[in-house]
Amino acid sequence: MNMDTTVALTGIAALTRHFLKKLVFSRKVLISILVAAFVAVVMGYAGSQDGAAVVDGTDLLDVLILFFFMPVMAMIYGTSLIRDEIDDKSITHVATAPLDRAVSYVGYYIPLALTVSVTMVAVNAAGFLAYFAQVDLGGDALEVWGQFTVLVVVGSFVYSALFLAVSVLLKKPVF
Repeated sequence: MNMDTTVALTGIAALTRHFLKKLVFSRKVLISILVAAFVAVVMGYAGSQDGAAVVDGTDLLDVLILFFFMPVMAMIYGTSLIRDEIDDKSITHVATAPLDRAVSYVGYYIPLALTVSVTMVAVNAAGFLAYFAQVDLGGDALEVWGQFTVLVVVGSFVYSALFLAVSVLLKKPVF
């Protein structure tokens, strides 16, 4: 590896560690816990109804997680990451570091995508267990959980990229 690549990888690793700690120990984790509890309650109630089937659970997981909470959680985490740095003036250290802007962006993106992915996998697991523990935890249900987990991780990376880009482009990205 040449010197530029080593500096870039070291910078990405340092930024990733810093922002991963910042995201994991933020107040936004409480929102994640509340979302997981809400999804578990809704899925648990749906699973307790007469005639609940695997198809009904997958449809409800699809609506709750893939169409609503995943984009919302990525927006909450992604749009505030750089804005929080600007507001508390700690972005000066990142902006003045001898790193290319693309390297800095990747240093923001990796911890954001990892945090949103882990959060959404936990929400997915809470909803899945609340519903399918009452209906059926057999072969079809485990296959569904595996497929949803892959979708949640891929979606988290995509939505994280989208909302991080929005936060860079707009002054008040949440609005």
